[in-house]
Parts: sequence; C-alpha cells; structure tokens
Amino acid sequence: MERKRLEYFDLAKGIGILLVILGHITYISQPLRIWIFSFHMPLFFIISGMLIHYKREDSLNFRAILKRKTKKLLIPYLFFSILTIIADIFLLLLQVGNWEKIWQSCFYTFSFYGISTLWFLPALFFGENLFLFILKKFSKLQAIFFIFFLTIFCYFCIINMQRLYVLPINPVLLYYIQHPLFVVFKGVIAMSYIAIGYVSYPFFSSSHSTSLKNLGLGIIFLLCSILLCPLNGNADLGHLLLNNLSLYYFFGVLGSFSIVLLCKNVTVKNEFHPLNPIFMLFQSIKFFGSHTIVLMATHLNLYISYIAIRIILFFSPSMESHPLPMSFWTFILIMALETALIIFFERIQKLYKTYKKH
Repeated sequence: MERKRLEYFDLAKGIGILLVILGHITYISQPLRIWIFSFHMPLFFIISGMLIHYKREDSLNFRAILKRKTKKLLIPYLFFSILTIIADIFLLLLQVGNWEKIWQSCFYTFSFYGISTLWFLPALFFGENLFLFILKKFSKLQAIFFIFFLTIFCYFCIINMQRLYVLPINPVLLYYIQHPLFVVFKGVIAMSYIAIGYVSYPFFSSSHSTSLKNLGLGIIFLLCSILLCPLNGNADLGHLLLNNLSLYYFFGVLGSFSIVLLCKNVTVKNEFHPLNPIFMLFQSIKFFGSHTIVLMATHLNLYISYIAIRIILFFSPSMESHPLPMSFWTFILIMALETALIIFFERIQKLYKTYKKH
C-alpha cells in the first residue's frame, strides 16, 4: 500500500537538485562549490533511507523490492542514457561530435558507471538494494556494524586504487576493470548514507507539527556546514574524491540534516494567495523536487546547461566577465528550459498511458 507523499521530502529534494544544478555552473565561486559538493549527493541518499523507513520497504520480500527499484531507477537510467547517446550521435552528424565519445558513453551505460550525472541512479539502485538485503540477513545492530566495516574497507580500496597502475596489466584492460569497481564503491558509499537516513528517520518523524527548537537546530547545522566545510576541501562523490572520510561523512550528514530539518519545520499554508511570491517559490521547489530524476539526468547530458550559457553569451557577450550575474542568469535559464522539458516528458507519458489503455 502506497503511503501519503510527505511534502517536506519533496522540498528537501527540490533544494538538493537546485544545488546540484548550481554546483555544475562553471561561473560560481569556489567556496560555494565546496559547500554544495560537501553534502548535495549525500542528501539524496539520506532522504532515500528515510523514505525506506517511512514506506516500510524493509517489510517487503526482496524480489518485490528488486522489481520496484528496477522500475523506479534502472529503467529511467537506461532511458536517459539512450537519449544521451542519441544526442551525441546527432552532434556527430553535425560534425561536432566523435565516435570515441559515443563508444565511451555506451561502455559507461552498460557497465553502470553512468554518463556524467547518470552515475547517481545505479549508485542509488545498488545502494538501496544492498542495504535492504543486509537488513534482511542480519539484525539491525549487526547490519549497522557490517555496513560500517564495509564502508571502511571500501574507502581503503578507493585510496589504494592507484596501486593497480603498478601491476603488469594492459592499460586498456585496467580501464575496463577500474570503472565497474567504481560502480561498486559508489554503491557502498550510497548504502552507508541510506543506512544513516533509515536509522535517523524516527527523530525527524517524532514530531508532526513544526518546532522552533528543530528549526533553530536546522539553522545551526546549516551555518556550521557553511563555515566549516572548507576543512575537507573540494570533495566529489561522483569522482570518488572523498578526501578525509570522517570529515566527508560529518559534512554530508550535517548539511543533509540541516536541509531536512528546515524543510520539515518551515511551512507555507495553502491559504496563501497563489500569486504570493513565497507560496510560488515553495510550489516551484516542490515541483522540481518531484522531478529530480529528469533534472539530474538532463541538465548536463542533454546539454541544457550548455545551451543556456550559449543563449546568454549570444545576447550579452560581456556577461562572461561578470561571474555573479552570469551564474544567476544561467541558473534561471536552465530552470526555465528544464521546466519546459519536464512538461514535455509529462505530456509524452500521458499520451503513452492513454494509448496503452486503448
């Protein structure tokens, strides 16, 4: 039985995906990028763990779980991967692409390494399924210890990956070995954050009304995240650049908890006029939060960000020398293009469902 959709999770995911897109804009400042990358991907994995707890997915049999996750994550992954490859073939026909990139995209797709930001979907798929499998095989306490040691082992493997290069292995073969290993490592890191979300969910669900205490805690977490995140430098889970493991998890949890706490304890009442700017902002963030897969999969892979930048520079070439307004208008234009793309995909899906009924 499907449970009621929780508004604050859509808000949190909406903020998360907006930060992902902002973090990929070339013109933003380095301190802002470091803060965004310190927690933006862990946020999605932690929310995923919370939703597993909320939806009681751990009570389902594993075959049902696997079927559900395949439909929800792997099918969109393959769809958007194929769409990306088609876009690259189109560029090749325009003589601005190359076969090497297309072949690489095919390898990344079928090895589950993922083309660009699409790495997120296999990581989430393997992370969720691995977590639920462990949860079913062990008691909760044993599962926590097992996940902890598996994560430590995974980190040890990551920091020692360069040792592979001293082995007498053909570099081409090493390339094809290395990328599937990266998929496993990302899945394990994702699983560990999913476990954190699962275990911490009772704290967030304990109060059904807004709490000034929790709101204050969220603000403190957010300020600490912003001020202290430079301690771990420029981390990036997509490239398995974690730097200090303890600090990576500390800031991943701190930033994620701050967003979830703020979203749960700041509400906008439905009585507000639909044209009220605050109401419109909240509704927009929830809208993007309910379409995170489309936004994650297209803003780089389908060149939405690149198109937005080219449009701005076409009308205002001098804008490139002003990073702040360039970042702002690039972000606004990306979101406008993505909104149109989401509406287009929704129309196609609606037409497909109508056709299927007939």
